[in-house]
Amino acid sequence: MPSTDCTRRRALTVGCLTFAGLAGCLADGGDTDANAGSTGTTNDSNSDDAQTDSTPPGEISPVELAVTDFVEYPLAGVHPHVHARRETQYVVVSVDSSLDDEAVRERLGLQLDGQATALADRQPVPWESNTTDVAFAVSKGDQYETGAVIGDGMRLHSLSETTLERLNRPPRFHVSDLSVSPAELPPDEQTTATVRATVENAGEGTGTFGASLKGNYVSGSKTVTVTLDAGTTAELEATTRVVGDGDEAPVRLDWGRDEWETEIPVGEAETGAVTTTAE
Repeated sequence: MPSTDCTRRRALTVGCLTFAGLAGCLADGGDTDANAGSTGTTNDSNSDDAQTDSTPPGEISPVELAVTDFVEYPLAGVHPHVHARRETQYVVVSVDSSLDDEAVRERLGLQLDGQATALADRQPVPWESNTTDVAFAVSKGDQYETGAVIGDGMRLHSLSETTLERLNRPPRFHVSDLSVSPAELPPDEQTTATVRATVENAGEGTGTFGASLKGNYVSGSKTVTVTLDAGTTAELEATTRVVGDGDEAPVRLDWGRDEWETEIPVGEAETGAVTTTAE
């Protein structure tokens, strides 16, 4: 599996909620719901979130909930890859269940202001978690007053005011000043390429920006992230392996809403000097 700059679980512990009698969020979460410091990490300990509204249906037991700006899904069923869409955020519900992922997604739902929310176009990587994680796509342009996780038609969990505030005050990321180094690669050699970019959070809330970075050395990509408070800017710097094959080596940074691709020229192979002897 390709290495990542943060684990999938860390990426999905965005504004986590703890359900009664079940394990809570990891302490090194990504985005925040509210009242977080500059670390961008918080646990939602609202008392309403510490218990479910109803007894969970058989074989489905919610563990935690996260609000994220992207979903990491299995591209081609194999490689973790970032999925995101413009003006969209994601509510990810983690479930303990003996059912397969498809059955859980058929039985689990999310309602906001009494309306059913559609599943995200891509679903989280299934093999890096002991739970089944179900992602719902939520508009950043709407405001929500109430929300609930639904299982088999039953209300399992009401979303807290903290989580609703996180949905109503989302981050919005802008990427600029992209560059790559080195300027040229040696032929037929493996080396490290460094991509740099400026990421701005022009939204109202703290969030984690995620992107997939890929060179031409391996078939998969690596996930790179940076967490920013509202109104702040950060420099993203990440590396990927490339090899001087052909005339140019492609490098791509894909953050779902857009992507940037460039080619690093490959230098010419050195030729040994030819010595002639006069007769």
